This record gives sequence, structure tokens and C-alpha cells, in this order.
Amino acid sequence: MQEITLKNIVQTPASEDSLRALTSRTLNVYSSKRSMLALLQDGRICEPSMLISEFFSKAIFYENKILLPNSARKFILSSVLRGYEFEELRKKGLIFEKSFLAYLQSSEFFLEFFDELFLHNISIDKIPLRDTYGEYEDHLKILQAIKARYDSILQAHDFVYKSRDFCLSFGFLARFERIKLFISGVLNPFELEILRAVGEKCEVLLCFEFQKDKQKFWNIFDTQPTLQENTHYEVLFPSGEVVDSHAFSKNAQLNAVSLSSRIEQVGAINSQISKWLKAGIAPEQITLVLPNSNFMRYLQTLDLEHNFNYAFGKPFMQSDFYTNFAQILDETLESSAQELAREPFSKKLEWLKNNVNQSFALSKKNLASLHQKMLEILSEYACMEEFLGDVSLEELTKYFLQEIESWSIDDVSGGRISVIEVLESRALKLEYVIVPDCNEAFIPNLKESDLFLNTSLRHQLGIPTIKDKKLLQISYYKHLLQSAKEALVLFVEDEDNARAGLIDELEIKIAPNESSIFTHHLTNAQEYKLERYFSTLPARFSPTSFATFLFCKQKFYFYYLQNLRTQEEAPPATTLGTMLHSILERSYQPYVGKIVDLGTLKTIKDSAFAILHKEKQNLPSPQIMELELMEYHLARFFACEEQFIAENGAFEILGLEIALNAEIEGFYFYGKADRIQRLQNGKVLILDYKYKDKVEAAKDDFSLELYKQMYGGADAEILCAFYDIKAGALCWDCAADKGLSKTQALKNILQEIREEFTLDLEQINALGSKGVNVAKDFQNAQNATYGEFTQRDKACNYCDYKMLCGR
Repeated sequence: MQEITLKNIVQTPASEDSLRALTSRTLNVYSSKRSMLALLQDGRICEPSMLISEFFSKAIFYENKILLPNSARKFILSSVLRGYEFEELRKKGLIFEKSFLAYLQSSEFFLEFFDELFLHNISIDKIPLRDTYGEYEDHLKILQAIKARYDSILQAHDFVYKSRDFCLSFGFLARFERIKLFISGVLNPFELEILRAVGEKCEVLLCFEFQKDKQKFWNIFDTQPTLQENTHYEVLFPSGEVVDSHAFSKNAQLNAVSLSSRIEQVGAINSQISKWLKAGIAPEQITLVLPNSNFMRYLQTLDLEHNFNYAFGKPFMQSDFYTNFAQILDETLESSAQELAREPFSKKLEWLKNNVNQSFALSKKNLASLHQKMLEILSEYACMEEFLGDVSLEELTKYFLQEIESWSIDDVSGGRISVIEVLESRALKLEYVIVPDCNEAFIPNLKESDLFLNTSLRHQLGIPTIKDKKLLQISYYKHLLQSAKEALVLFVEDEDNARAGLIDELEIKIAPNESSIFTHHLTNAQEYKLERYFSTLPARFSPTSFATFLFCKQKFYFYYLQNLRTQEEAPPATTLGTMLHSILERSYQPYVGKIVDLGTLKTIKDSAFAILHKEKQNLPSPQIMELELMEYHLARFFACEEQFIAENGAFEILGLEIALNAEIEGFYFYGKADRIQRLQNGKVLILDYKYKDKVEAAKDDFSLELYKQMYGGADAEILCAFYDIKAGALCWDCAADKGLSKTQALKNILQEIREEFTLDLEQINALGSKGVNVAKDFQNAQNATYGEFTQRDKACNYCDYKMLCGR
């Protein structure tokens, strides 16, 4: 066997490159791990390389300071928020939940805002107040006070996260003569300050591709070079001397497809991949780039052949381990919380650590890295005991679960087609690319903290505007698409979704969708055949169901006869309306059968507000805001009540939430009157509370007439009105169409319904023999009241049943 010597090794070109790399004095710095790996050559030792985040953490240090992890900052700031008096904030429109988890979530906004000001070296008190809303100055003062408390805690503990009072790590930098940064995004002012300091010790070279969208971000050199679009540059920093440049062409074949739903995009993705594979393109050459990672759930559901490799990992939250771990914590939390309620924080943390260790003891070895990561997080919690000491076990456990929910685990069973997020694609030249979700809602995507300072303020402060940030994000997609050989973008276009402006800007040709996730092709879809529905009328109507029947018989059929109802929770408006009804009933209940004058009304008003304030305790912020609006509307309601008494005198409450029923023209009706009262002139007034944005007594609405007839009959002289709570006004019933009284109009309509639903048994059997859907009789259905439940031709856009109707 030939003896292996250094002389033998350096005789090959690959070995020469490897030896040169070992002795290199140049450090290559990359924006992402994927872009770094893409430039490495197989079988050769690479030059010293690292990611940009690692470089900036190693290039500087803070003397006599403790470097603070980002998670620890949230704990410190949440302790500041919990100790802050927020009553004044509520008056100014800022509402915070009084819980540890809520303060942690709020701290994310604060820290992002503080960080942006730090990066651009701006103090809160220097923010100009022109072009701002009325309470903006108050909000800034609050932010300034919170930041001052936060900074004082850091200073007292010698903590530091980022500071301009840094020192260069000469031991690290002395190994290199040149730092070569491959920039695919932009550098912020703080990073530029560090690079200027580094540039005094060794040469700094910035390598980037210039696009007009990033023009503003590259005005960073002492002498600004003339930059041409679609050109790769290597420029010395900070001098601005161009070391090398070369133009590159963009001849990508770009196509776009419009679809009607997000999940349908998977069908178009599979269709395009199939075309490429048939054309001889290797799966490794195809990349799926996601603007929003939650699209992955559609891919996973429909990836039956396991073609996709989720390079950024699969959600840890979807793993069996997480499900079992969360279940164990949930089952033991209640009893443990009681036992440890008075114990110090260290005992609560020990309980959580024991549960983690026990769960991993039964898990697979491939989760060992996650086990170590969890223990590291718990050790960070231990270091923050000063700021977490008063946190309950429930809150600590919930936050820990929230923190690990965002993790991902390696996709060990994935296929050969890579699925990555857009930030991973920066600086890469991918060959065949598919981008779903190319909609305005996802491209670009901004943080809430970006919106606090408006464009005018950002211009005055010299920091990137919202438009600048949008252009920067869009530039990533432009590079991705234009540098590919072929690319396909997909988007949803309907009433609620618009395609991203990027598609029109790049003049991408849009084609209709010709593939589907279903077995058939949309181009061969059969024409919709309109169904006809026949059934008997129910035994009874409520005012609400009768209104639905008059509005659209087919909707009535689906909702009341077939019981086809959505499983979603009641909408917020319905829940709030129910709560308001309850508050008013409880407030007026002690005065049923009694006279209500202005003095009594004040007592009722005080009782209503007391109940409302009690309801607000321990509610989350959105609901508190809704109840505070309700408080405002209740004030208007009682002002209307006072005016009513001033104009009509005191009244007697005859009943609250009174159940009513009656037979009217052969039909049975039932309902519940919110309030019935007798006026000083002896007349009875029935009130129906309404808590919604628009209340009106329409000509075709017979609710109030039904209440009147159920209480006193068709000939009774009874007044009826909707009580518009939000407007603080009574909405009296009006005449029906064609000048008829509501009583006569209702009689005519009921007679028409009787005539329309008069199919006999022979006619019904004939319909059934023709295949018409005829519903079975109801137990108490009226005889000979069969008929067709037809649909109405308008107001179908927001109906739950429009798909069943073929609308």
C-alpha cells in the first residue's frame, strides 16, 4: 500500500483547496444556514464560515455584564407591567389583562418596539408628536415610564441584552485578516456600528445582489458607489470601494394560478410537480417555499405519497410526545397546584422538571435534544426566580407549554422535495420553485410593533417606513422567483382575498385552475342540479322562526326542519346580547308589580351597573372592552328611560321575560316578551330589547305584531316597540306594505301560507315517486300543510346554506 504523506495529499486539486482553506485568514459570514451549505463543495474542507447571528455575538462582548437571553427579558418586563398602575391606561384606551400570561404576551410588543428604537439609537422622548392622535403623547409617556423601570432593573443586576457600550473580541478577530459577509437581507444601524469598529482591525467586505427595492438600505457607505440593478457586488465597508461586480440575467419562466380556496392549492402543487417529474426534473431540484408555515397542515393532510421533506421540521405540538406530555400535566395540575400553592417558586419548578424527566424516560432516543432544550429553559426560569416568584403553578405550566408549542422536530420520514419558509430561501438560487399563498394577507407580513409609529413619524426619525419594510420583504420573493429556471405562484382570489401585488408587478401570466384535490377535474365538473324540498310546516312558530320563514323558506327548511346547524360557538354579539338581557332582568326584577318613577329608576340603574362591573372581573381584555362599551350603551339606555318617564310619567312593570303563546289564523305561535309595562294612560307597552348595530321595525317584520296578538289578541290596543339599546331609543312598529295595518297584513300572509301548503296525500306520494326529497311528518304537524320550501333570490352571500342552494 502506498504511504500517505502530505506530498501525496497536495497533489490533487481538491486537496490543494482544502489545504488553502485550512490556512485561510478570511472568515465567510452567511445570512442563513441553507445559503452557507449551498456554497460548500462536497469532499473539500471549507474556509472558516459561520452564520451572521453567531458572528455578531462572537465579535463583541460586554465587560462586567451578564448577557441576558431574550426569554428572560420577557419575565423582567412582565414583572414591571404587573407592578404598573394601569387604571389610567384604561381611561386612555389601553387595556391589559391582569394575569401573568397576558403580561408576557404584552411584553412582546413592548420589547419589539424598544428594540427598534435601540437599533436606530432613538429615545422615546425624542419622538415628535405632530401627525399623531389625541392620546398618543399619553401612550408614549406610559411606554417611557415602563422602559425606565425596565432599564433600571437591568442596570441594578448588571444585565445587558444589547448595548452600544460594547468591546471588540480581539482574541476572536485576531485570527482573520478579512471578514466577508454574504448579505441577503439588510444590516441594521447597530450591526453597522459593530462592523465599523471591526473594520478598524481587519478588512470588511460586503457581498450582495443589488435590487432597487433595497436602494435605501444600501446608503451605508462613506462614499456611496453607483449601483446597477441585477448586479452582484463586493464592496469594502465602510469606504464604499467596489472590489468586484458582475451582472446576472433573470430569464425565469413565471406562471401563476388562481384558486378558490387555500386547500385547493395542494392540487395545483401536485399537478405541477407531476409535470416537472415527467419532464425529467429530479425531485431534489424542486422546492416549495411557504410565506406562511401554517399552510403545512394542508400539505401534510394530502401528502399521501410522502413526497415532501419539511426542512424546517414538523410542529412539535402535533407529535404524540407533546400530546401525552400536555395530558399528563393537565391531569395532575389541579391537585398539585393546591399542594404547592404556598410553596416557594423552586418547588413549583422542581415539580415541572420532574414531569419533564419522567415523560422523556419513556420516549425515543431521537428526542434527547428536545429533553436537553427543555431543561435549559427550566434553568433559565430558575435564574429568574426573583421575577417569577409570585407566579402560580398553573400560569407557569401554561407558559411553559406555550413556549414549547412553537418548536419543531426533524422530519425524518420526509421525501425528496424540500419545503422551506421564505427566509430560508434568501440568497439561494433554486431551480424549480412553487410559492403558495401569494396573497396580500401573507405577502408582505408585518408585526404589530411596526404599526405603532406611523409613516410620517418614521420619516422624521429616519427609520424604515412600513413601505420600506414591505418592499424589503417583497424583494426576497423577487430574487427567489427571478433567479429560478421556472416558478409557479398560487393564490386565492375571492371576495375576502386579493392576490399579492407582486404578481402584477412581475407581470406573471395568470391561468385558471385545471386541477383539483378531488378525483374529478374542475373543467369537467357537472352542472349543478337544483334540489326541490317539500315538507309539512311545524306545529308552532316563534317570532324569530316565522321571520326566517318569510325571508327564505329554504333556509327555514334547513335550519328548523332538518336541524342543519353549524357547530361553532355563538357569535360574540349573541353572547353579549344574552348577558345584557340578564343584567336588565336582574335589575328590574325586584320592581315587578310596582311603579317605576325617576327615584326607583336610579336604584335600578345603580343595580345594573353594579352587576355589570362584577361581570367584568377576571375577564380577558377583548371581553372587558366589549363590556366597557356595554357600560356606555347602558348609560344611554337609562337616559332614554329617564326621558320616557319625563314625557309619559311613571309606569308599572307587569312582567319580565314573560312566556306568551296563542293561536292566530290556525297557526300556533309562542315567544317571550322581554318587558311588559302599563303606562299612566292605562295602555300596555310590550318591549323587545335589541343589542345590535342596526335596529328597525321593517314592513315585513311581524315580531311586534305577534307579541301583541299573543298577549291581548288581534283587536287589543297594545303598544309594541323594539328597544334599541345601543342607540338609546325606542323603535315603534310601523304599518305593513301597501298601507295595510300589521294586523291585517299578518292575517293575509297566514291565509296565503295556508293556501300554498295544501298538497294532499296523493300529490305528496306522486312527488316521492319522482325522487323529490319529501321530509317525514313531524309528530304534531298540521294536516294538509305540505308545500315546497323555496329559496329567496337575494341576501345569499353570507348565508350558511348558500352551498346547499348552489349559490
